[in-house]
Amino acid sequence: MDALYPRDAYTFLAGLGMQWHEFLSENRGNRPLPGPYVILNGTFHDAPLRLYADTHAAFFVGTRNLRGADTSGDNYGHVEVAVPSRLRCHALSKLPLSGIRVGVKDNFDLKGTKTSLCSRSYLQTYPEKSQSAPCVQRILDLGASIVGKTKLCAFAQWEKPTEAIEYTSPWSARADGFQSSGGSSNGSGAAITAYNWLDIAIGSGTTGSILRPALWNGCFALRSTFGVLSTEGFVNCIKSARYCLLRFVVLTQRSRYLDTPGIMGRDLEQCRHFVSSWYGDCLKPDVPDFSSVLWPIEYWNLIDRPQREMGCKFADELASALRLSSENFSLGEAWKRQPPEDAGHQSLEDYMINATQDIWYDDYHAFDDFRDKYWAKYQKVPYITPPTRAAWDFGKNISKHDRDDAARKVQVFRSWFCSQFFKGSQRLCVMPVENAAPRYRDDPPE
Repeated sequence: MDALYPRDAYTFLAGLGMQWHEFLSENRGNRPLPGPYVILNGTFHDAPLRLYADTHAAFFVGTRNLRGADTSGDNYGHVEVAVPSRLRCHALSKLPLSGIRVGVKDNFDLKGTKTSLCSRSYLQTYPEKSQSAPCVQRILDLGASIVGKTKLCAFAQWEKPTEAIEYTSPWSARADGFQSSGGSSNGSGAAITAYNWLDIAIGSGTTGSILRPALWNGCFALRSTFGVLSTEGFVNCIKSARYCLLRFVVLTQRSRYLDTPGIMGRDLEQCRHFVSSWYGDCLKPDVPDFSSVLWPIEYWNLIDRPQREMGCKFADELASALRLSSENFSLGEAWKRQPPEDAGHQSLEDYMINATQDIWYDDYHAFDDFRDKYWAKYQKVPYITPPTRAAWDFGKNISKHDRDDAARKVQVFRSWFCSQFFKGSQRLCVMPVENAAPRYRDDPPE
């Protein structure tokens, strides 16, 4: 036995839980691929998949429908997710993302599945998708395994767990287990934190739907730059605006949507590898070096002092490590000194206040087709959860004229902002997401 199976190897494997072993002769056929196998009635069987229980209710559906396994959350139950062997995937393919297991937010189209938006009405209205969203298909083409579709807040609106009427809000694995998992990409954030059998989770961001769940669940996140990935094939809310803004933050848009895909993960090196492959040729190889670290005063003044001091320490250490200078900047003061011509004598806040609200005209009209098709099919108004109902009631009262004026103002702001702070240089801007604090699942809506 020692010649075939050294004693220290046996001891090591026994320590991992091995209870028995069997040697296979190479004369029996081709050498088996690495990965899991089972022996039933003396016969050697391949075991390409393993079922994992979705204990944190983070998935809406698993992508592999196995007989006897509950792989769909449409019955309000927990999902069982079938995942392939990483070893087997590496042995069968040399593609860059081979062996990486991915969960995709259920507002992205995936061939052979329905897109639910975590709404029973929406799920009942549209058939299975005949093709995947281009950004999702690219993940598959690069060799990754998509194991399931993760939950989200209904219609990608922000909602508290107590407002998740139709499907249970995902359970966060952080702290005492009763914290909110955030929104709207809450299923992606909860899944990547809770399950070591999942490597990357795909979410989408409009005005914080990737960064906030990552913060609340305690994982890394990256929201892709507009234009790097296709925005076709996933349901989004701001459709016609070229630019949009949340409070003072400008969000530039090179595609025709505001929403953009992003990732969440636990391992920074793996995130870097995944993104480098996913973005492909869209990554610019000749980006100039950073010149300084920017500290946006207005934003950090909204953050509690202890957290602001931690953020300041981080920014100083970042500048020191990269040998960069640090700069404080105030959007309001810069606007006062040199406002754009279109603003006249208005302050930044007065100029942008309607723009940040009227752009949400699109949030209501993005679902005109859904409401029409649901009525035609069922002759009734679809059920909509309270947060979505409130958002749509707000959006439908905004005129197209006001929405177009809002988009124009945001574009004016963008041009001004870039000319003031990023013209001719690359700067790192250290932004807070929000004040970090316990947020329990049973907290009522504000």
